Amino acid sequence: MDEKIRKRYGDSKLEYPIFRGHESGLAPVEEFDSLNLRSGSHDLAQRGAYMSNRYVADSMLEMGSIAPHGRFVHVYLNGVYWGQYHLRERWNAAMFASYFGGAEEDYDAINGNDNFLDDFKAYDGTLDYWRETEALSREGTPWQALQGRVDLTDYYDFMILWATGNSESEFQSVGSRSRDVPFKFYMKDADGWLRAPSISRLDVVGPGRFSDVLRREANPDYVQFLADRIHKHYRNGGALTDAANIARLQRRVDEMNTAFLAEAARWNYHTPGSWRSNRDDLLNHHFDGLAETMVTRFTIRGFYPHDIIAPRYSQPGGQIIAGTFIRLTAGALFSPQPGDILYTTNGVDPRMPGGARSSDAIVFDRSSPGISLSTTTQLKTRTFDQGNWSPLTEATFYIGKQPSPGDVLISEIHYRPASPADREIAAGFNARSDFEFLEIYNTTDELVELSGLVFTKGIRFDFNDSSQAQLEPGKVALLVRNRLAFAQPYGGGIPIVGEFTNSKLSDGGETIQLALSNGTV
Repeated sequence: MDEKIRKRYGDSKLEYPIFRGHESGLAPVEEFDSLNLRSGSHDLAQRGAYMSNRYVADSMLEMGSIAPHGRFVHVYLNGVYWGQYHLRERWNAAMFASYFGGAEEDYDAINGNDNFLDDFKAYDGTLDYWRETEALSREGTPWQALQGRVDLTDYYDFMILWATGNSESEFQSVGSRSRDVPFKFYMKDADGWLRAPSISRLDVVGPGRFSDVLRREANPDYVQFLADRIHKHYRNGGALTDAANIARLQRRVDEMNTAFLAEAARWNYHTPGSWRSNRDDLLNHHFDGLAETMVTRFTIRGFYPHDIIAPRYSQPGGQIIAGTFIRLTAGALFSPQPGDILYTTNGVDPRMPGGARSSDAIVFDRSSPGISLSTTTQLKTRTFDQGNWSPLTEATFYIGKQPSPGDVLISEIHYRPASPADREIAAGFNARSDFEFLEIYNTTDELVELSGLVFTKGIRFDFNDSSQAQLEPGKVALLVRNRLAFAQPYGGGIPIVGEFTNSKLSDGGETIQLALSNGTV
C-alpha cells in the first residue's frame, strides 16, 4: 500500500533519515511525499523468503542506478501487531523531483505490463514524451535517437538484472522532458526474481521494445556498450558476481533474522525453521556459479565476445600507497591474449565512438613491472587485436585518505547574496540565487579524497562528479550555484569543485547535510 503524507494532518512532507544505515549505492534523500509499505507475503518460500523485492532494488543501487531505498519494519494498526513489512520509497514523480530537482509536475511516470509490450499507462504526468520516444526509436537509427531520452546505461542494467532472475515482465519508468532527465527503469514486480532464470529471457524485447530495435540495428557502439555492461557487473568484483550477490543478500538476512520471529507468530506463513531453511538454500546454492552461467548465456547469444579477453588488474582498485605498480594482464600466463593492452589514466575510454583508438590510449608494456601511480587515478583498459576491442575494465585507485566523519566540514554558506550589479545583469545573471555558494574545509593534516562524499539535504551534489578528486590538508574548496555567475563578482582562480542543484538556499533557514556515501553524516 502507498501512504501519502497528507497536509491536513500537519506538514505535507516527512523529514527524517528513514533509510540511513539501510541503504546501498546512491545516498537516500531525507524528505518524502509518500512511502510504500509492501507485505512480505508476496515473497513466499518459492519466491525468495520475503527478500526478492528488496534484493532487486539493492542490486540496482549497487549497479549504479537509481532505485527505491528501503528497509524492513514492524507495522501496528491501532495497537494491533500486523506483521513485518517492506518500507520503501515510492517510485514516482515526487521521488524523482527529490533526487533530480524541479517539481513533481515536471516528470512522467509510466507503468508497463503485458510482457514489456504495449500496455503502458501514465500514473504521473502523461504518456506524450514516452510515446514520442517510442516513435523515434522506430526510425532506423535507434542508438542515436534514444540518446538523451532513455538512460541506456540504466535501461540495460535493468535488463541484465531482470534476465538474471525470474520475475514478471513488468516495469515502471520515470523521465522528464523539461528537466532533461532521460527515462529510467525499475522492476515493478520482482516477487519471483530469486527463482532460477531461463535462457529465453535474453531474447525478450524489453520495455518499449527498445532492446529489440537496438539489437536489430546492431550499431557497433551499441554492441560494445552491451558487452561493457555485462563485463562490468559479472566480472572483476562487479555487483552481480557470486560473492557480491551473496554479500548483498546476507546484509538483508541479518536485518531480518530476529525480526522474522514476530512475523512468523503473527501469520504462520512460515515457521522460523522453514524460513531459515529457505534462507540458507538461497545463500548457499542459488548464486553458486550464477554469474558465469549468465556470461556464458550472453556469449551464446552474441552479446559478449568469446574471442578477445578483457584486461585484469593486479589489484581491484581502492586505496593504495603512492608509487604502487598496477600490472595489467589478459589471458593466461602461457597463452596471453594477442594484440595490445591499451590504457588511459585520465578517465577517457581507449576506444572512441565508432571504434577508432583514442589518442589518449597508451600501450601497456607487458614486460614492465606495471603502471606506477602517484596520484588518485582512474584506469580504463581494453585489449585491442586486429580491429577488435575487448570489453572495458576500469577501476579507481586512491592515494589520499578516505573521509571519516568530521574530516570535511561546511565552513561557509552564502545563502542570500546581494542583488546583482548592473554588469552582472547585463551578463544574463539577474537572480540573487545565481551567486549562492558553499565552502568546504579539510580539517585534517592529510590529503582527503572527496569521492566518498555527497550532499543529501538542502542541496544535491555527488562528489564523484567533482572536478577535484582531493582536498589538501587545511584547504578549502567551493560549490557554487552557477560557475559563470560566480566568476562575475569573484573572478577566476578560486577552486570550484562543482555546481550544486536541487533548490535555492532558503533565506528562512534549512538543513544542509554533507554525508559519506554510505549515509553516515
